[in-house]
Amino acid sequence: MSKHELAHGAHIDSEQELIMLPVGNVTLNFSFEEWQQFCDVVEDVNTVIQVNTVENVVQCPACHTMMSYIHYEEPAEDEIN
Repeated sequence: MSKHELAHGAHIDSEQELIMLPVGNVTLNFSFEEWQQFCDVVEDVNTVIQVNTVENVVQCPACHTMMSYIHYEEPAEDEIN
């Protein structure tokens, strides 16, 4: 088997022509064509998430530990495509 290691534990199996991407407890397997479609979908979803999420950073007054909270703010009706 010819396996090419990629970032984040992903790899390409060149014999089967598959991209294997571990996500949590599962591994997603994509053909090269499916990979491109997957990336397009993730890019679209990521754009919406980035535009509609707000990060709040809070510092503990006692120990000065910084905590970050991210939440989604639903867009107004006139902002939805």
